[in-house]
Amino acid sequence: MRDIICSKCNTEYFLQHFKMPLKDKGDTLYCKCGNELYSYDKGTDDYNLIEVGEYRRRMQALEEERSKYPFCECGLRMVPRSGPYGKFYGCSKYPRGCKKVIKR
Repeated sequence: MRDIICSKCNTEYFLQHFKMPLKDKGDTLYCKCGNELYSYDKGTDDYNLIEVGEYRRRMQALEEERSKYPFCECGLRMVPRSGPYGKFYGCSKYPRGCKKVIKR
């Protein structure tokens, strides 16, 4: 979502946003040094702080994993799925378009 930098220790954080069905109360997010970085009220939004280095490592690992998935005939990457006959890769456009599958 966006980056937040702690004014005390200069640690850079990524503010991750989630939608929840309902939260009874808000919360305040703190840096590991104890400095208040972000607060939010009750509602359907939830937030989490992740250090930027850790966030980049997670995204890089996710991209490396996704790069192993095959391409479909329509040009998009296929995604892993499972069904009653086992695991397979299916087109990411399914069910609104391409229905190509490849067994894993």
